[in-house]
Amino acid sequence: MFNNIFSLNKKVTMIIPIKSSDFMYVEKLIPLVRQNIAPKEIIVISAPDVKDRCLNLGVVFIDENQMIKGLDFTTLKQQICNLHMDIKSTGWYLQQFLKLGFSQLCKTEYYVSWDADMLPIRPINLFDNNGKPYLTLKKEYMHRYFLTLKRLLNIDKQRNESFIAEHMLFKTKLVKELIKDIEHTSNKGNTWWEKILYSTLPESQKDSFAFSEFETYGNWVEYKHPNVYVVRKLNMLRHAKYFLGKNLSNSDIVWASKSFDTLSFEHFDKQIMPQWYKKIAKKIMSFKTFLRINSVFLNKHYKNKLDEFDWFYGQKTGYEKTSDKYKNLNDVNKINVLFDTSLINSFDDKGRGRSGIFWVSFNILKILAKRPEIKLFLYSMDMQKTISFFNFYRNKIPNLNLFSGDVLNMDVYLSSLNQIPDLIKKTGIPCFTIIHDCIPFVLPEHMEVCKGWFPDLINSFTSNDYCFANSNYTKKDFLKYCPALDADKITVIPLSTNMPLKPNKHLKNNIREKYKIPQNKKYLFSLCSLEPRKNLIRSVSCFIKFIKKNKINDLVFVLGGGAYEGFIERFEKEVPEYEKYKDKIIRAGYIDDEDMEVLYSNAEWFVYTSQYEGFGMPPLEAMACGTAVITSNNTSLPEVVGNAGIMIDWDSDEQHIAAYEKYYFNEQYRKKMADAGLKRSKQFSWDKAVDIIVNAFKKIERDPNRISLYLNNSNNDVRVKIIKKCYLFDIIPVLKIASKYGVSRWLLFGVLPLMKQKRIDYHTNYYLFGFIHIMRISDNYGVYKLRIFGVPLLKIKSE
Repeated sequence: MFNNIFSLNKKVTMIIPIKSSDFMYVEKLIPLVRQNIAPKEIIVISAPDVKDRCLNLGVVFIDENQMIKGLDFTTLKQQICNLHMDIKSTGWYLQQFLKLGFSQLCKTEYYVSWDADMLPIRPINLFDNNGKPYLTLKKEYMHRYFLTLKRLLNIDKQRNESFIAEHMLFKTKLVKELIKDIEHTSNKGNTWWEKILYSTLPESQKDSFAFSEFETYGNWVEYKHPNVYVVRKLNMLRHAKYFLGKNLSNSDIVWASKSFDTLSFEHFDKQIMPQWYKKIAKKIMSFKTFLRINSVFLNKHYKNKLDEFDWFYGQKTGYEKTSDKYKNLNDVNKINVLFDTSLINSFDDKGRGRSGIFWVSFNILKILAKRPEIKLFLYSMDMQKTISFFNFYRNKIPNLNLFSGDVLNMDVYLSSLNQIPDLIKKTGIPCFTIIHDCIPFVLPEHMEVCKGWFPDLINSFTSNDYCFANSNYTKKDFLKYCPALDADKITVIPLSTNMPLKPNKHLKNNIREKYKIPQNKKYLFSLCSLEPRKNLIRSVSCFIKFIKKNKINDLVFVLGGGAYEGFIERFEKEVPEYEKYKDKIIRAGYIDDEDMEVLYSNAEWFVYTSQYEGFGMPPLEAMACGTAVITSNNTSLPEVVGNAGIMIDWDSDEQHIAAYEKYYFNEQYRKKMADAGLKRSKQFSWDKAVDIIVNAFKKIERDPNRISLYLNNSNNDVRVKIIKKCYLFDIIPVLKIASKYGVSRWLLFGVLPLMKQKRIDYHTNYYLFGFIHIMRISDNYGVYKLRIFGVPLLKIKSE
């Protein structure tokens, strides 16, 4: 029976359209085509410079610039330029038009178009046992192709699978009929191929490719001639170069042919498996097993590009996945929000990672998740951390979903800190960024870590961007440093406390012991990160002067926040009397969430005289706990505290001491300010902030001409490059790769993770052999530690 089917193949013409620069694929392909397909005639359609090479291979050559009347590369390029499309797509569109246009020349009933980089490695029949032609199915899905199909022929997608299988068996008379149908459309353009170009607009102006000849023909045939073809699935490995390299041996073909029908070799792919590894694998396992094992070790960038497991594992097609998203997401009553989790990925970091801006992002996420009109999808450039966050909170916060699909299904993108990735902006989705402050520009000496990141953020803004500012002061500051922003598109959202807080006077002895607060002492409290702009050294220095001047012995100053070693060393230098009064300065360190309320509530007063704030969450938290506040009278802090606290010049020692004296010696006034602060704190809530956010989302109209873009769960927008190559023991290859985001990795054999280093602010994390966690902690004061599995290993002080 197979011989009979093979005889039908011999009645088919094969065409291979190809760029002349890629002709080396033809030289590999032709012998395998003759062996495993055996068409009647093989025709290469390309530029004239490969004509002689075609004749040497015994195949027919057709000049691509002379095959279709009125169509050549130069003419097509000019038309594409006139339509403001990417001229780099000229060759791509030309090949598609050549495949359809060949029907005007073809003398056989069928012709098969075959991609030059796809090798048939075992016999492939083009017809079934009954002589019906095959259409081969795959799982690819590009939404923009079907927008063009609808405009061009008023036809919808006909089946879940894709017809983009690197080859297609065309029935000549049906292709001619298709071209006539295209010519009779009402689109602009004089020729059928010009009408196709006009039908791709506006998608092709945003994405280089918005038409597929295979999808168009396959769906048109299914719609108009549903009984002509039968469909089938082949085992096709598209990115074979990753595993086999570009120099394919006969033994490679024999090995792979036991699992696959075809192998494709994309020109932009590079081999990632060493040759010696492949040689060993060929002797001990099947090619399919080899692929499955290596998929475990592959970088996400490679893993998400592979499609060799489509039919083995029975996954849904791209169209089915997208359709499911439309069913689940495109509820007219919901706004699908793509939420950047970069800030809250540090949810398990009890240090700098959980500062004020962390709580802004976290609380907005929590409240958005409760809104019935919102559906949240989590995404970041480090999806592994986002997945960890999702797994930890999925049962605690409702309405959380991991994003792994098409931006076309999302209504808005919300970033709580980071620059919007170009990959996201390219889709045309409305993008919102929460802006917090301009400290890196106002106080650059205190924000060395932001030197590169913040200017990049500022420069990324355009008048088309939408922003939420945490205060009127922040909005004003951003407009000063970033004039490209449109003031009308910056919406102020007053924030709230990091968690629900209320007065709680039950300070138990175990809490005092936990934070080393003397049992018989009253205390004033400060909670902040140890940045110089927080002015903590002045606050504590003035406290010492205050208790010394007034001979006070029943009061201590409790400092809450991150690691304090560097701070104390600097404090000792700047406050000569520190040693004498150090028992009055209590270094409480990191305050656990469950203890914050009681520590705020039982303080005599709260001190937060910062030099610069974008909002000022800690004073608001103290006010919510019924505690009197002393804070600065500058930047955004008056918007938070108002008249419900003592406001002073941040750099005045005299005003600090006077404020301390006023609260210490006038209990009635201190209680009055505490009551006023508690009342004022109720004006702030995350519900109010999210109301403003959701209303802003609702006002934005969705662009119907946005392009489809399928994002990976991994670092899609991370530009990775090899920065070092070396050999362990002179024979084992080791690569060091790095990205523009500060992540570097050492890879054994270029694949197996050996050590990872990621720099975040003042922390550097190392993973020796992929799992031994070594952390380096540094600060502004020249002190750093090494910790192994979080346990202190080494402490070093800079000179």
